[in-house]
Amino acid sequence: MVTYPDTSFLFSLYVQEQTSSFAKLFMSRRTAALPFTPFHRLELRTSLRLRAFQGLIDRANLGWALQQS
Repeated sequence: MVTYPDTSFLFSLYVQEQTSSFAKLFMSRRTAALPFTPFHRLELRTSLRLRAFQGLIDRANLGWALQQS
């Protein structure tokens, strides 16, 4: 069975949130990479830009997250 990550899970890997420590712990225990589709990339980048527009992410963190995703 293939496990696909939810966008909110991916988001918490790139931006510090309440669930970030859980997401990072989960990823540190995985032996295989999670699938990352073009749809994931689109949703993640849209979420990052929305948070920046709302003033919840500064430009430096947005730039870093967009480069990493």
